[in-house]
Amino acid sequence: DLPREVPTALLHEQKHPSVQPQHPVDVKDGTLLAEAVGRGALMVNSTHHQAVKRVGGGLVVSALAPDGVVEAIELPGPRFVLGVQWHPESLVNSVPTHLGILKLLVQRAKAYHL
Repeated sequence: DLPREVPTALLHEQKHPSVQPQHPVDVKDGTLLAEAVGRGALMVNSTHHQAVKRVGGGLVVSALAPDGVVEAIELPGPRFVLGVQWHPESLVNSVPTHLGILKLLVQRAKAYHL
């Protein structure tokens, strides 16, 4: 719970509509997320009050907010395993870069074979 455990955190529960971004995240180079949207700063919406405290075994942090809050995690490997704290589907018009996440998901789903 961010307000309780990270009182110095940015406002992660934005008051304005989720079609507008709230804060930047830093997308780490060499990650699945970077493959989808590029590395470096990316503006995201923010409608959460909880975040990852300890990253589970095998998972990688792929994006951080400026306050150090984990904003994206993923599982390296051939499958599309990506979790983000924002709603990229709400931002495809205001920040079109987010469409890359949805496109990569569809591309990987089409290529996936059981």
